[in-house]
Amino acid sequence: MLDILLTVLIGFIVLGILVHVRYPWIWLDIQFFLLVLRGLKRFIKWKNSGTFLPDLFEEAVRKDPNKVFLKYAEQVYTYKQADENANKISHCLKELGLQKGDILSLMMFNEPAFIWIYLGALKIGVKVAFLNYNLRAKSLLHSLDVSGGKILIIGAENELIKAIQDIKGPLENNSIPVYISGTSDPPPGFISLTNMYCNASKEPISATEREGVKVTDPACFIYTSGTTGLPKAAIVTHARCLRGSLVGSYADMAANDVFYIVMPLYHSASNLIAFGGVIASGATIVLRNKFSARCFWDDCRNYDVTIIQYIGEICRYLVAQPKNSQDGIHKIRVAYGNGLRSDIWQEFKDRFKIPRILEFYAATEGNAGFLNIDNKFGSVGRLSPLLQKIFPVEFVKYDIEQGAAVRDSNGRCIKAEKGEAGLMVCKIKKDSEFDGYKGQASLTNSKILQDVLVPGDQYFNSGDLFTRDDMYFIYFKDRIGDTFRFKGENVSTMEVSNVLSSCSFIQDACVYGVAVPGYDGKAGMAVVSLTEHQVELSNTHLRDIFHHLQELLPPYAQPKFLRLEKEISLTGTYKQMKVSYSQDGFNPAAIDSPLYIVDNRNKTYVVLDSKLYEEVVRGDFKL
Repeated sequence: MLDILLTVLIGFIVLGILVHVRYPWIWLDIQFFLLVLRGLKRFIKWKNSGTFLPDLFEEAVRKDPNKVFLKYAEQVYTYKQADENANKISHCLKELGLQKGDILSLMMFNEPAFIWIYLGALKIGVKVAFLNYNLRAKSLLHSLDVSGGKILIIGAENELIKAIQDIKGPLENNSIPVYISGTSDPPPGFISLTNMYCNASKEPISATEREGVKVTDPACFIYTSGTTGLPKAAIVTHARCLRGSLVGSYADMAANDVFYIVMPLYHSASNLIAFGGVIASGATIVLRNKFSARCFWDDCRNYDVTIIQYIGEICRYLVAQPKNSQDGIHKIRVAYGNGLRSDIWQEFKDRFKIPRILEFYAATEGNAGFLNIDNKFGSVGRLSPLLQKIFPVEFVKYDIEQGAAVRDSNGRCIKAEKGEAGLMVCKIKKDSEFDGYKGQASLTNSKILQDVLVPGDQYFNSGDLFTRDDMYFIYFKDRIGDTFRFKGENVSTMEVSNVLSSCSFIQDACVYGVAVPGYDGKAGMAVVSLTEHQVELSNTHLRDIFHHLQELLPPYAQPKFLRLEKEISLTGTYKQMKVSYSQDGFNPAAIDSPLYIVDNRNKTYVVLDSKLYEEVVRGDFKL
């Protein structure tokens, strides 16, 4: 008997070794499966019982009513107080005539009232359209029109009031009343929500008020940044809200955690993932009205923050701050978010002593995402052949010049190889639906690829390029709109940005392509901002940039133009305004900022003046 057991044991050991040699990534798959299974069980339980975000919040209230839910500056609210404030908003909205299925538009900075209004609306089945508070004029009108909101609620800040006053005529024509939260004495033409709120009942809202709301119904609408056109209102269902809240569980978020939210609450990262995760875990929120690199770590220490979230360039701004003896002194155990660039990843982790970075990839309207649970440098997650059987995501070859996926003679997309940049596409099926954009069917259809691998299939086009390594870790490469082609070669703006930013005197870089007469494709141009105490690019700096780029980049990828700015323009969600810069071109007569052009003969960059510009346009000056 002992011999048999020993033989079986040896067999298992040999089998394990063979599997490890043949499939070294399988153990990572098993670890991921176990983690996802835990979240999936919670999601199925919620879905089957008809439990949505307001139900999870009320459950947390019942469990520990006196636990601190929200800290904002000097204000502190328990779960019970937050629930009562949300109830008051529910009663206000009912008094204003809003019913289950109606929509309200909301434009506010980060403040407690934002959360009361959102929760209050969800309690009675009202949907919320989150407007980017940076929108103005045409973009703001478009967003309001697309939202279909019966009313608009705004914060009391003067800049928000001014933005609405500028479009007051069209709003009145559409009979959309505007309510202000935060003042009892509103300007003419506005109505005080505060006065109603102060007199409203805080009695509980019955769950029957939202009876009949389905998990596939919209809970809110979150707008894309609109960097390439007018904002699109992505439909966010209750199911998507629940899935977003589960990201916190992958970071082992628990009731004793304190989550620091600095990103705008109108954005999916802070709303679906951070806010939703806190509610699902019964944790505490520390809310700040706007991100401040100078105050970030002090806030984390003062509020005993344990989890932080990043997006876009936030980490870069933190790294750019002067080094401090307090760096790394905090209680943070995990930072999660997306867009942490590889050139500062290790510095951010080491300098600020972040034990774990949970980088993820997701799009507000997307039907798939990745999560780097392995703390793997630079990666957004993994997708092995085994995981691919469960998560129907493909990476297909993409033609930058044609602006389309490459197809074979049968009209089918061609899968990208490991190590090759491929366009991520996600199969649309029952459990990975693409909900699209509200009121914009043509835009919704434009994001769907047909006949990708077999006739009749449909895939969501993420618009993003990725590469994979031998262990199937995935690395974000670039947006297809951010990748351009010059002299027959594809150029990744992210790669060039990372190289430029590694110059000791360059704070940040925004890279894009500009059309130049006589050249196919687009030539590279980079907006750069300098580190502290640097105000201009000296001749030494310009030579150093040239040699730095020459050493690390192929000739076609080296920027032909430089533009110096004090700060690089960003959207409200910290995305670089590449489209706007690209539209400016490289004409010194149209740009006030210092411009430079590559001088290959003298191995440097030189000032681009009107005379040199004309030579480039005529073809007399070769790039």
